[in-house]
Amino acid sequence: MYEQEKYSSSKRFIMDNLSKIAELPRHLISDGYDDALEIITEIIEELGLTYKIHSFQTGYDCGTWVIPEKWTLRRAQLKNKEGLVLIDTINEPLACLAYSLPFEGMISRDNLIEHLYTSPYCPEAVPFVFKYYDRDWGLCCKQELKDSLTEDEYYVSIDAEFAPGELKVCEIIVEGEFEESFVIASHLDHAYQVNDGPIGIFPVLEILSHLNQKSPHYTYRQLIVPENIGSAAWLSRNKELIPKLRGGLFVEMLGTDLPMCLHRSFKGNTLVDKLFEDIMHNNNKSNVIDDFVHANDERQFNGPGIGMPMLGLNRMSTHRKEFLAFPYYHTDFDNMENVNVDNLMESTAVLQALITAFDEYLIRPVPNFIGEPFLHRYNLHVDAFEGTKKMSDNIEMMNIIFMTGENITIYEIARRLQFSITKVKQVLDKCAEKGLFAFKPI
Repeated sequence: MYEQEKYSSSKRFIMDNLSKIAELPRHLISDGYDDALEIITEIIEELGLTYKIHSFQTGYDCGTWVIPEKWTLRRAQLKNKEGLVLIDTINEPLACLAYSLPFEGMISRDNLIEHLYTSPYCPEAVPFVFKYYDRDWGLCCKQELKDSLTEDEYYVSIDAEFAPGELKVCEIIVEGEFEESFVIASHLDHAYQVNDGPIGIFPVLEILSHLNQKSPHYTYRQLIVPENIGSAAWLSRNKELIPKLRGGLFVEMLGTDLPMCLHRSFKGNTLVDKLFEDIMHNNNKSNVIDDFVHANDERQFNGPGIGMPMLGLNRMSTHRKEFLAFPYYHTDFDNMENVNVDNLMESTAVLQALITAFDEYLIRPVPNFIGEPFLHRYNLHVDAFEGTKKMSDNIEMMNIIFMTGENITIYEIARRLQFSITKVKQVLDKCAEKGLFAFKPI
């Protein structure tokens, strides 16, 4: 009964809060993004979590990335010569190219078709298309409407404005015993999209709220960002933290109908990769382990000068390398109605398992003694002469203790000895309680 109540409470928290921001125009730098972030910070405060808002002015140089302008769309329409409205963002909010230049006037059909976008993967939906840096005007529609445009001329009106603004990154911090940090990132932009974007935010918030009531080993930093450029901006202003970053996850697309997928870090063979792959396989043999994909904010953290192993957790197709993450990717079908809630909750449980495993198993037990410890003194001795089982327990315990001299993690000790990782952790926790070990970060 308790587990069912816990599941229901978690589902309500995630889905109710996700619905509050799902239908906002959360463009890269926009009032809609700021409105969504304000809602999220209110939730963060209710959870008692510590956070910072990092603001970056238009024109700020992040190293190679430069912060663009704020964009405001008031309304966009397409009409035929008789004034019949064919496209209107009042009814279809994605029907204007994100960051479109303003435009008004009669144009030829050929000119219109060049500026009219449809989805090649989901032609029955209105696509989400953006041009943050290559400026042009444009409209978006269903393929059926585009095919029906046979008149010579049409009227286009795009009432949009560019102005100086602030790109905003929210950083939630749960301080641990170590300064070394684990980073979990999700993006908040992508207007009106749900799986491709904010769906990762609230599972992480809930997990961190529980972690905040404990005493974690590592410090945890959740970043809520405009995709890619937000992480670039945060890293440019927090260079002193880079040497202390030990691993991370980019979390998105948790509620599609596809199997769960773990994308490796760029290096692909780090301790974080190996541990997380084991967790995924133990959770469900149908889970997919895939190579690193140059897709989201993982690119920033795995990149030159940083080299932090940030992996990706999602439910996307392996065809993501062909830019088709799931069937209704980047369309108005990516909405609350199409969230697979059961898959979302299963993803949340796996995410919790990954974060817990990182904190408990990727730590190094460092002995506070030399040689073989006298375990009688600490009431830890297992008498090997009390039978075969006790002899086996004694050997296992001493093997675990001796392996700590290798300066490796709990996870590595378990792998080398081929012992259960929980058994290794239990032995070392008992010894640490007696002051025989101190745990150190990787």
